[in-house]
Amino acid sequence: CWPAPCPTSLRVLTKAANSLRDQGYEVVDFDAAEALNMREYRGVLWALKGVSGLDGDFGVDVSGDEVHPDLAGMSRRVDSLEADPIQPARTAAQYCALMAKRDKLRDRFCKAMRAADLQLLLCPAWAFPAPLVEDVRVLGAAVQTTQVFNALDLPAGVVSIGRVAPGELVYEPGSGDPDLDAAAKRAVSEGLPVAV
Repeated sequence: CWPAPCPTSLRVLTKAANSLRDQGYEVVDFDAAEALNMREYRGVLWALKGVSGLDGDFGVDVSGDEVHPDLAGMSRRVDSLEADPIQPARTAAQYCALMAKRDKLRDRFCKAMRAADLQLLLCPAWAFPAPLVEDVRVLGAAVQTTQVFNALDLPAGVVSIGRVAPGELVYEPGSGDPDLDAAAKRAVSEGLPVAV
């Protein structure tokens, strides 16, 4: 359910990679999703957020509470995302067990990076240019590509590399989530910065 990177994101990623090559660094392809079992990762991530994925439970019961629509939208279920069903922690011991699962995932990911002799990962900060603010509520799945570094407690940074050029906003995201794809297509951010 990851959207395909738009032409702007691909252009700035290529620009950053070429800059590293020009400075004498070796740049190689690395499939982070292959190094990290995304189904297992999403199960742990959702459980840490208090969401089980069991029996359609993809959110905390907030009946009677006023919840901002963006927050409610970000926790909506995306059917095309598979996740191991893991119960959210209800006790300190269960939380520690979830953190231990998260740490094992991080160790596996870091081991794959070491095996490939990688010093850093370069990826788009976002698959498409800045969306309309009202579309944030349907873009929870879009941040999977970079959220993983925060969730695994790995260092991450963002550097602006360029700006959205005219004509680069027309593309097909192809994420499998109609709401996410429509939001990505509505982005009107010509001239805004784009980062890796």
